[in-house]
Amino acid sequence: MNHVYVDNLIDAVLLLLRRGKSGEAYNVTDGYNTTFVEFYSKLCYVCLGHRRVFAIPKFLFKVAFLVLFLVMFFTKLVGFEFGKGLNFSLTAAEFLSRPYPYSIKKIKKLGYRPKVSLDKGMKNVQRWMKEKELLD
Repeated sequence: MNHVYVDNLIDAVLLLLRRGKSGEAYNVTDGYNTTFVEFYSKLCYVCLGHRRVFAIPKFLFKVAFLVLFLVMFFTKLVGFEFGKGLNFSLTAAEFLSRPYPYSIKKIKKLGYRPKVSLDKGMKNVQRWMKEKELLD
């Protein structure tokens, strides 16, 4: 899984406005491949003070998505919209469970260097949530 802290994203956008090539596509991430378990363990620790996150096998993950998709589809057929506004698909399950990161080599050639690490970003999120009284 790739992630990007908003400050790093803004730095990348400003860099691309100055040095990027028109019509080119650039991947922008923090440059680290983090598993969902690692990412959500850190997020749970920031928000809840514990790291009780576990992984389920990719096959079960896809089955869960398929079941949810089918429930939403069939309830909609009978006039009841379960999960209205949610968009679940096997494509989304594939995307969320992809085992390889996006490469940022291309934007690094322009000088992009992420300044905020995942750990620092999580601490910033925690501080912001406390300021907004979303956490104790």
